[in-house]
Amino acid sequence: MRMLFGRPAVTVAVILCGGVAMQSLWSSRAGTFQRADGRASSVLPRSPSMSVPKLQVDLDGGRRLPDSPGPLNRDPFRFYVRHATLTSQITVVPPPATTFEPAWPAAPAVPPMPWKLMGIVQRSTTRWAVFSDCRSVPVPKAEGEWLEGQWRVTTIGLESVSLQSRDDREMALPLRGCRPR
Repeated sequence: MRMLFGRPAVTVAVILCGGVAMQSLWSSRAGTFQRADGRASSVLPRSPSMSVPKLQVDLDGGRRLPDSPGPLNRDPFRFYVRHATLTSQITVVPPPATTFEPAWPAAPAVPPMPWKLMGIVQRSTTRWAVFSDCRSVPVPKAEGEWLEGQWRVTTIGLESVSLQSRDDREMALPLRGCRPR
C-alpha cells in the first residue's frame, strides 16, 4: 500500500478526520427534515411498521460468584479466588552437618632485610663488609661477626656478602648501596 503523505501516522490521521467530517455532515442532514406545515423538525417521524423491542439486563446477576468454579465454565471477564489444592507435599531436607576445623595460624611474616651492602674494605688479608640501614652511620663487620645480633656474616666475596640468621636462614646481599636522598 502506498502512503499518501509518506508516514503511516499522517495517513491514519487524514482518514480519521475525513471520517469524522463525513459523520457530522451525515448526521446534521439526516436529523432535520421539512414538515408539511413548513417548519423544520430535528426528529425523524417513525414509520408505523418499525418497532423497537425493550431490552432488560440484570446488572447485579453477574456479581454473584459461583459456589464451586468448574474448569469448563471459565469466564475471562469474571475474577474470583480459586481454592488451592495441594498436589504434592513439600519436604524440607536439612543441610548436611559441617565440621568446623580452625585454620592454623599463619607463620609470622619474615621482616624484610633492613640492611644494604654499601661496600667492601680490605686491608692485607682481612675484609670488612660495610652495611647501612640508609638512615644512620654505616657499620663495618668482618667474617664471623654478628650484625645487630640477628645476622652473622659468613662469607665476604668480591661483590656480595652471605649472611645467616639465628633461625638458620641464609641470605646473599649484593653490593648495591642505598638510593640517593
